[in-house]
Amino acid sequence: MHKIIAQLLFAFCLLAACGGEAVDQATELQDANPDPDSFPVEFSFLYKGEPTPVRAYFQLNGQTFLIDSLGWRLPIVMDYHYHDRAFPLKTSIPVLDMSHNGEHHLYFLNGRATLPMLPGKYRISIYKGVEFIPLHAEFELNGGEREMVFELERWIDLAGEGWFSGDDHIHLSRERTDDQLYLSLLEADGLSVGHFLQLQRREQAAVQYGWGDSAQARRGDHIIRSGEEQRSHFYGHNLMLGLNSLVRPVSQGLTYGLTAFADPLSEELFDKARAQGGTVGYAHDDGGVEYSAAMIDLAHGDIDFLEVFQFGMMRATFWYNALSCGFRIPGTAGSDFPYSLARYDRWPRLIPPFGPDRMYVRVKGPLKFDSWMEQVRQGNILLTNGPFVEFNVGGVEPGSELKLSAGQRSITIRATVRHWRPLNQAKLIVNGRAVRTYANDSATLWSIADSLSLESSAWVALHVLSDSTGSGDEGVELEAHTNPVYVLVDEMPVGEPEALQDEIEKLEKMRAYYASDELVFRFESARLRLLERADLALDMLRERLESAEN
Repeated sequence: MHKIIAQLLFAFCLLAACGGEAVDQATELQDANPDPDSFPVEFSFLYKGEPTPVRAYFQLNGQTFLIDSLGWRLPIVMDYHYHDRAFPLKTSIPVLDMSHNGEHHLYFLNGRATLPMLPGKYRISIYKGVEFIPLHAEFELNGGEREMVFELERWIDLAGEGWFSGDDHIHLSRERTDDQLYLSLLEADGLSVGHFLQLQRREQAAVQYGWGDSAQARRGDHIIRSGEEQRSHFYGHNLMLGLNSLVRPVSQGLTYGLTAFADPLSEELFDKARAQGGTVGYAHDDGGVEYSAAMIDLAHGDIDFLEVFQFGMMRATFWYNALSCGFRIPGTAGSDFPYSLARYDRWPRLIPPFGPDRMYVRVKGPLKFDSWMEQVRQGNILLTNGPFVEFNVGGVEPGSELKLSAGQRSITIRATVRHWRPLNQAKLIVNGRAVRTYANDSATLWSIADSLSLESSAWVALHVLSDSTGSGDEGVELEAHTNPVYVLVDEMPVGEPEALQDEIEKLEKMRAYYASDELVFRFESARLRLLERADLALDMLRERLESAEN
C-alpha cells in the first residue's frame, strides 16, 4: 500500500544516521543541478510511519531513470583485487548508487531524500531485505509535487521471534568513517550481522581498519565485524570470523600470496584464530580447491562450520558427505560479495545484494555478537534467500540430538514454511538423500506433519524450494535449507558406507598430492605433520566404514 502526498513546502532531512548534518537539500540541488526542467521532490519510505532505509529503482516513461545528484557512489569493478569502496559526492544527500554491469542499485540510507526529478510518468520499485513485500508504484510528476511518501508492508518480523540474519562473507574495504554508511546498507537489505573479511591477492585487499570490539560497528540490531578469508592454493579457502587481530599468512601459494610455500598448515592458522576467540570454517563448501584439507581438519575437530549456501544455490556436496560420515558440522551462508554480483547477467531484485544467501540464527534475548556466534557453532541455523522454515524432529530443533529409546525406530517430522510468495515443494533429507517430497499449491503458510521409520542413525533436514523462478527483474528461485537434527538409533553414530568410501578415496588422492614434489615446504617437518594428520583422518574414516558395514 502506498500514499502519494503533494505539498508546497520542502522538508529538511536530518542525516544523523549517516553521520551528516541537517541541510537544505532543495537549495543544494538547485545550485548543483543545471537541468532547467528538473525540480526537487522529497521521497520518504516509511514503515509504521517512520522513515526506514530501502533499495529502490526508478523508471521514467518506461526507461531506466538515474539520479545525478547523489551522496555516494559504490562502483563495483570486479578485478578480483577487492578495492571496491564507497566514494563521497554530496554527502548531504543520503542516497548511495551501487553500480555493476550497467545496473544501478539506489540505497536511500535513512529512508528520506530530496532528489532532482523531471516531468513524466514514473514507476518505482522498492525493496527492503527479505522480510518486506516489494512495493511497486506508478505516479506522474509535472513540477507541482513536492513530496512522495511510500508505506512498506512487512510480511514477517523474524527478529521479533528471536531470529537474526547474517552473511559470513562480505569483501569491502572499511574505514571507521564508513561504518554508518555501511550499516545503512545492511539495514536497507535487512541484514543483522555482516562479516567484512580482509583477504589478500598479492597485496592486502578489502582492508579493515581494526579488529575485535574496538572495530565493531553497530546501530540497533545491525552489526559489522571484521574477519578474514585465508586463501590457500593448497588446502582451500578458510573463513575466520570474530577475530581480534589478523592471522598471517593471509594467503598461501603464488595464486594469491607472495611465496610458493605450503606451510604453515591450516590447523596452525585455525589454532591462532580460535585462541583469540574466533570461529573458523571452510568457504565454498570444502574450500573450493581440488585438494582441500577440509576432511582432515574436520576429522581433527579444527573447524566450526562449512559455508554451503552461496551464489543462489546449495553447494553442499562435501557437507552432505561429512554429515553422512558421522561428523556434526553446521552449515552457514555467505554471499562472497561483491563477486556474487557477477553470478547474474541481471541482478534479481527480489534478493538483496547484501546477504542474498543468508543464515538466520536463533538467539535468546537481545542480539549480541558473541551469543550470535555461539549459536552459529551450535548449528540452530536456517539457510535461505527469503522463505522462513521452522523444523523439528521429535520436538528437537536443528543442531541438536534426538536419542531414540531402545527398540524405537519411528520419528515425527514437523515443519512450518512461510513466505509471501508460495513455495511449491519441500524435500525431507535423510543422510543426504531426499526420502520424501511434499507438494504445496498456493499457501503462503504451509504446515508439514509426517512420521518416518529409521533403520539406523541419521541426520535429518528439510530443503524447501520453488519450482518457478518468477519473471522479469524479480526472477529468482527461492529456497531454504535447515541445518540437521541428529537422530541416534541404538546409540550408534551416523555412518553411510557410500559417503565414507567416497571420502576415503578422495583423501587418499589428497595424501598422494601432499606427499608429492608439487608442494614445497620451508620445513620438511610440516609435510610430515600434514601426512600424519591425513593418515589419522583416513584411519578414522576406515574404522567408521568397517563399523557401518557390519
